[in-house]
Amino acid sequence: MALFRDAGCRPGGAFAPGYLGELELRQGRYGQAAVHLRRSLGLGREIGSRLGQARALAGLGVCELRQGRHVQAAGHFRQSLGLHREAGNCSGQAAALNGLGEAFLAASQAGQASARHAAALALALQVGDKHEEARARGGLASAYQAIGDSEQARRHWQALAAIPISALATGAPAAARRVPVAARRVPVAARRVPVAARRVPVAARRACVAKT
Repeated sequence: MALFRDAGCRPGGAFAPGYLGELELRQGRYGQAAVHLRRSLGLGREIGSRLGQARALAGLGVCELRQGRHVQAAGHFRQSLGLHREAGNCSGQAAALNGLGEAFLAASQAGQASARHAAALALALQVGDKHEEARARGGLASAYQAIGDSEQARRHWQALAAIPISALATGAPAAARRVPVAARRVPVAARRVPVAARRVPVAARRACVAKT
């Protein structure tokens, strides 16, 4: 952070606490992660960065979800979803919807979970986001299994297994790398997505805004 501040790079300084928060999150230090992510959220608001705020909120949602606070987690994911919609970020919307699905499933609301994962899947397929597709497929499979629809569950597990590992890679932000509560049987490689794959072309972003 000091490097960004000394260089006069305000946006970089705003995102630095978020990166620290994501690192803490990956290491299971949720209290420290939340401190950094709230700092990043405040700085994102200060400079007017919708995507910076959305990313911090998604991280906070994961913190709450992993500590069993499903209602608070859902609130953060909803805010993240709204900001991604304003920015026209389809991959971000899919990630937030998957987060909501995971929160609902953790709260034993499989019907609500399946609706969010289905919406996430539609967006992920639209922009070719394999990571969020994998999360959505795993979430749908778990939700349908909880509902008692084994045929639908099997269909989504099979679709998940068909996603080629070569289409996935490491290097995604922590908010995208989080292990879905609803899809813990998804292979590790299927929970990672290249950063480049999350950059949605302008035309695709416009189409996303029109459809959501």
